[in-house]
Amino acid sequence: MAAVRRPGTTLKLNLALTGLPRFSCLPEGAPSPFGSTIHLLPGSASLVGGDATSPMAALRAMWADVQAGRLPEEPTIEWYLHTTVDPSLSDPAGHHSSALFVQSVPYELAGTTWDEALPGYVDKLVAICERYAPGAGDLIADAVPLPPPGIEAHFGITGGHIHHVDNTVSFTDRMPYATGIDGVYAGSAGCHPAGSVIGAAGHNAARRILTDLGR
Repeated sequence: MAAVRRPGTTLKLNLALTGLPRFSCLPEGAPSPFGSTIHLLPGSASLVGGDATSPMAALRAMWADVQAGRLPEEPTIEWYLHTTVDPSLSDPAGHHSSALFVQSVPYELAGTTWDEALPGYVDKLVAICERYAPGAGDLIADAVPLPPPGIEAHFGITGGHIHHVDNTVSFTDRMPYATGIDGVYAGSAGCHPAGSVIGAAGHNAARRILTDLGR
């Protein structure tokens, strides 16, 4: 039986770091890039090297791989360093809490399994980080990868998709704040304007509730 393909979903690589990575594109003494999301996009590294491939062409190639059930050679990566914003997230050993969110991977892989492919793909993701922040791999004290089936099993998120639906879905066609059940509202990543820890969907849901209460 052919594997069932699901739209692009999420892989998360949790990291404990002994120090903060240094990005080679930043001059000495430049302001810290931490405190916000760092985006590593397909094609960005090749552009720095003078390659003619555009980021948009690289994104299309990445999505073609995902749709075919292949792990992309250069996925989109959101790199978080949580302890630069909230030092209380550091563990007793003083490690920095960090994570890579890889937003477009297949739920099921063509010709292999996640158990077989995951260790090598983790190495690939670390190597991508090394392009931008040489020595980043040496800072990793521990790594806990969660592929889409792992996210689904651990958190109960269908398909392992942290945004609940694929982001190719129109932002205006997502789950409504008023569910149609009296007193039940939604303010999750499945609502407009999608996920990430921005609070926008919850804010909009609260406004809808106040409107329905006549306030």
